[in-house]
Amino acid sequence: MRENKFRGRIRDRFADRGKFWYWSLPDTFDNDYVDFLDWETVGQYTELKDKNGREIFEGDILKRGDTTDEVIFKEGAFCIKFYSKNYKSHYIKTMQEALSYGINRWEIIGNVYENPELLLNKK
Repeated sequence: MRENKFRGRIRDRFADRGKFWYWSLPDTFDNDYVDFLDWETVGQYTELKDKNGREIFEGDILKRGDTTDEVIFKEGAFCIKFYSKNYKSHYIKTMQEALSYGINRWEIIGNVYENPELLLNKK
């Protein structure tokens, strides 16, 4: 069964400002933090882990060789937006497609909310 986990940043005027808060779907309506979230930073867990065992969420930036990739949700699927040093553009594949090509050596190096500069050639 799918594990519905999410994360989002606490808005800046609260004591935990800037920190990410993690929750599962049943917790959503039982916790006061829901009112204090920066909803633009909320992302869902992909049910995949990086090479170090860290959970991969929507909005994470992944490193693979000399490329940095962004986890996005598009048209009903988790996808990887690939950025490359050698090319001036990017391309998108579903995570399922990416994994079928053997691209399973990702390492989380940050996220688009705290470290957007980590994305190479972002357009």
